[in-house]
Amino acid sequence: ETLSTTEWTTRFTYQITGTASGDNPVWWVGMASTGATASNSTSTDFTGFGTQTSNGTTTLTPYLYMCDDDRLDEAESTDAMTALVSNNTKYYIEISRDGNTFYVKVYSDEDYSTLIDETSNATPTGT
Repeated sequence: ETLSTTEWTTRFTYQITGTASGDNPVWWVGMASTGATASNSTSTDFTGFGTQTSNGTTTLTPYLYMCDDDRLDEAESTDAMTALVSNNTKYYIEISRDGNTFYVKVYSDEDYSTLIDETSNATPTGT
């Protein structure tokens, strides 16, 4: 499908149920300019949300990620969204684009009415 280059919104439920293991595991969800994206081999335009661990810890920390014709493992990230690190807590994530700004908002309820964290950044230059 073709995604609007000016405005869109996607929502999903997010819940951590444990700790990370291995060498800095990362998980992403978002919009990419390629049909299938491998984190360390495919250059893409990407905006999305993801989690990873800091080296030497097991706590999953969420970030807003984006890249402009780069690999996901080289994506730019915002400051950690620390409100999202509680195990076994359900969060409601909204990722959106409004013009040249990309947003991730986190809500505590399925009606998306109680905002608990948000971050934004300029969108990558690609379409």
